[in-house]
Amino acid sequence: MKSALPMMAFICSNSGCRSGAKCRLKRFHDRRHDPLKIWKLSPVDLEALSRWADYSRARDVMLERSDSAHAPWTIARFNDKRRGRLNVIRTVLDKLTYENKDPNAIGDIDRKIIMSASEFLALKEVDAA
Repeated sequence: MKSALPMMAFICSNSGCRSGAKCRLKRFHDRRHDPLKIWKLSPVDLEALSRWADYSRARDVMLERSDSAHAPWTIARFNDKRRGRLNVIRTVLDKLTYENKDPNAIGDIDRKIIMSASEFLALKEVDAA
């Protein structure tokens, strides 16, 4: 049996906190001062901190220009890795066609975590206001 998965692209965004900058700084601080996490930190990461606003603007422009009906972006916005990953898996399973597909077994997709590019951009406008 053939199964068709429409082309989907995911952006995982750790901007689930009200203060994304505060979360980023905490994550960098934890990595810098925890001997088990320091290996995750590189000079490029430290440089990126000062460019975060530029990266975010570039991401938003990319989403506005490249999101389309035949190749939609799907945004996964989360801080809780387990919940986020489960919702990404649910989204992929929901899009697949296969025998004995059971929507109850897949579970409901949390729309606060998984959203379209237009929903994500609209949410950012509300957060900025």
